[in-house]
Amino acid sequence: SNPWIHEGFARTSKGSALTSDASLAFHQDMSYHQQPPDLLGLVCVRKGHDAKLNTLLMDVHQIIRSLSERTVRILQQPRFRIRTSDWVDTKYKDENPDETTTTTTTTMTDNQLHQKGRPLLKHPHRDLGLPVHWNNTVALDEDAERALDELKSVILTNQQQQQQQQQQQDHHHPTVPVHSVHFQRGDLLLFHNKLMVHGRTPYSDLRFDGGDRVLYRAYFRRGFANEEEARTRMIR
Repeated sequence: SNPWIHEGFARTSKGSALTSDASLAFHQDMSYHQQPPDLLGLVCVRKGHDAKLNTLLMDVHQIIRSLSERTVRILQQPRFRIRTSDWVDTKYKDENPDETTTTTTTTMTDNQLHQKGRPLLKHPHRDLGLPVHWNNTVALDEDAERALDELKSVILTNQQQQQQQQQQQDHHHPTVPVHSVHFQRGDLLLFHNKLMVHGRTPYSDLRFDGGDRVLYRAYFRRGFANEEEARTRMIR
């Protein structure tokens, strides 16, 4: 199968996060790579039965603005490791950034990918390397652990406020807006993998009858000309 294009539908057998029926935490796709893809596209080819299943997005820059300056500094330091999940294939093809005509194939083991500490935040306002399973993020010291806890708290608090607002239990707007998308057949959602983190609500009506939702996911290198245009684009 093509490593940059994936079919996603819930299944009972083990698979990637794309095939899970559980909720997905906010994350950056392929955060374990040194150079994650710039753009991520999701295409809905079958809507499915679930009327409450939503894809969620948050702006990384707005998340960072909600953190303390000390936490932001720590997140930019090589004081973290990201473990790869068992289902991740660490074989990949990547373009040589200095010679666009040359393509190299690199195989990396988990130890090679993570033997040294790395920052979670590669840029002051973007490129937040959160994996889909947050317990795969390892802080290497106590200060890094506190910074990671603050980051998680900001994301979870805003997500909970958004849910409460939708249920009309809370009139306070979340500090970081949470954008929610319910896919219709034929929808294309395109967003910048380094400017946005995304998640998903859990399935509430999963039947395994051949009529559940099916998405295709595709990764792309190099994005739009400007960041504002690149954040999120919905095509119906």
